[in-house]
Amino acid sequence: MSLVVACLLLSGLLIYAVHQAAQYQTERVAERDAGERARKLAAMRRTPDAFVDDPREAGAVVLHIVVGDAPTAVQRGAIAWVARDMMGVPDADAPTLLARARWIAAQARDADRALDHMTDVLAQRLTAQERRAFAEAVAAIADADGDDTNVLRLHRVAAGLGLVARAA
Repeated sequence: MSLVVACLLLSGLLIYAVHQAAQYQTERVAERDAGERARKLAAMRRTPDAFVDDPREAGAVVLHIVVGDAPTAVQRGAIAWVARDMMGVPDADAPTLLARARWIAAQARDADRALDHMTDVLAQRLTAQERRAFAEAVAAIADADGDDTNVLRLHRVAAGLGLVARAA
């Protein structure tokens, strides 16, 4: 009888030890994942434009960078139209996407580098016809305020989309 009790006690201790080891491993993985998420979030706060891989979001960021910090009402309406009608953003998602794009454009430390990244995303995902139409829409929106200071950025967008040669 005492042998049976001893076996039961040992098997109980073994099960408890295995359970504790599994729980420890789970906690370690959770801590590692939390640390990794924190590092990614910190990196995203430093350079949010580097984390854009959706062509709709990239297009909206390009539009916001090109029009600058203070778009006119006409430009804001045109950006919303491009997002909905050209890029296929559902009406319910458009305000969120445009607000995020506006934030990313404002946070970009180097607008030219951000434009290069966004146009790379667009060039990889859009057809040649879509790239031409988007470049025309960007030019029309940039010119809507009557200011021609956006010429260099417009050229950078067109070059990034592969429509003109990049400047040396």
